[in-house]
Amino acid sequence: MGGARRADRILARLEKGYLAGDELLRPDTIIYNQVIDYWAKTQSFRGHYLRAREVLDRQITMHESGVRKCRPDTTSYTSVIAACASTYGSKMEKRRSFDLAHATFMEACKEKYTHPNEITYGLM
Repeated sequence: MGGARRADRILARLEKGYLAGDELLRPDTIIYNQVIDYWAKTQSFRGHYLRAREVLDRQITMHESGVRKCRPDTTSYTSVIAACASTYGSKMEKRRSFDLAHATFMEACKEKYTHPNEITYGLM
C-alpha cells in the first residue's frame, strides 16, 4: 500500500504544479496508468479499486481541461477493471466493485479513442 499511496501523492504534486503553471510538471498517460496500476495491485488496502477509479477520474478531468497527453487509454480503463476484479470481502463489497467495473467497461466502450481489448474482456 505504501507504494501506491506514495505514487498517488507524487502524481497529485505533479498535477498541482502543472495547474499552477509549471509546464515541466505536466503528467501524462503513462504516469496516470502507473499510479492506477499501483492501486490495482494493492489488495491489502480496503477499497483499492475506488482509489484506482479516483485516479482515472482525475486523468479524465485533466484531459478534458485540455491536457492532450493525459488522454485515458485502454490500459487506464483495464487497470481499473482489474482492481475491481481483485476485490475481496463481503458480498456487498464485491457487488459494489462489480458495478464499478461494469460502469468503467461501458464508459471505455463509449470513448472515442479507447476500445476494450482481450484483456479487458477477460477481466469482465
